[in-house]
Amino acid sequence: MDKLMDFIDLKEQQKLIRKNIDTRISNVLNHGQYIQGPEVKELEKELSDFSGSEYVLCCSSGTDALLLGLIALGLKPNEGVIVPSFTFASTAETVCMLGAVPFFSDVKLDSYNICEQSVLKCINESKKLGIQVKGIISVGLFGQPCDMDKIKDLAKTNDLWILDDAAQSFGSTYKNKPLGTFGDFSSFSFYYSHHITSGEGGMVCTKDKKYLEILKSLR
Repeated sequence: MDKLMDFIDLKEQQKLIRKNIDTRISNVLNHGQYIQGPEVKELEKELSDFSGSEYVLCCSSGTDALLLGLIALGLKPNEGVIVPSFTFASTAETVCMLGAVPFFSDVKLDSYNICEQSVLKCINESKKLGIQVKGIISVGLFGQPCDMDKIKDLAKTNDLWILDDAAQSFGSTYKNKPLGTFGDFSSFSFYYSHHITSGEGGMVCTKDKKYLEILKSLR
């Protein structure tokens, strides 16, 4: 971990914005609203404007962003979710936390992102096992989004929802549309090695207003 922190030199980057950071921290200390204070709402608004997602909710981590999305989607024990086999542990872990079953899709050799043909194999395998697949968690790895058009076609054909795990892809676009606007939900991480960082933290995005109050309650 120490070597990784040396490789990602946040101290050097911080020099450019240190005065602003100190000012904002002082503001929080002065008003004393340490949980869900005005800065959180301000950040959500700025993230919404930047990502193009209509509704943004900040939370404690990218893992929690995935978990909030899965709970809001109504994922139940013993239901199936297709996830890529090459991703951070949280993608599949959150499925298991709810007692559901992850089906691991192969990934493409050129992008390491989920393979559409393998998704179909997962659907067929789940039917043999008597497990109903409810959705797909796509992952945009190394800043590269999946082929979202193909994923959306697969989801529509098989009546599946999409949760786009864009933890490592904040600011990326797919066909000139920013990530955070695809699928039923998108999740992002603010882990310190990612594009935007608070050390920890994350956000979940949705275009559907009906999910907003559910997400707020769950958070």
